[in-house]
Amino acid sequence: MKLYLSVTLVVVAGFIHLTAAGLKCDSGCAACWKDNDSNGVDIKFSCEERTCGGVCPEGYHGLHCAKSSRCG
Repeated sequence: MKLYLSVTLVVVAGFIHLTAAGLKCDSGCAACWKDNDSNGVDIKFSCEERTCGGVCPEGYHGLHCAKSSRCG
C-alpha cells in the first residue's frame, strides 16, 4: 500500500505545476473532487493556455491536473 501511494504521489507531482497564477497543467485539463463523496466523483474542465486557476467550483475541492483525454 505504501508503495502504491508513493508511486501515485510521484505521478501526480509530475502533472502538477503551481504558479502565482494558479495551477498549470501540461495536459490543459484539470479536475476537482466532489465534496462529501467517497465514490471518486469529480468535475473536469479544460484550461486556457494550460493555466487552470487556483480554486475549485463551489461543492468541489482538491484541484489537480487530469489527463487531456478526460476533458475530451
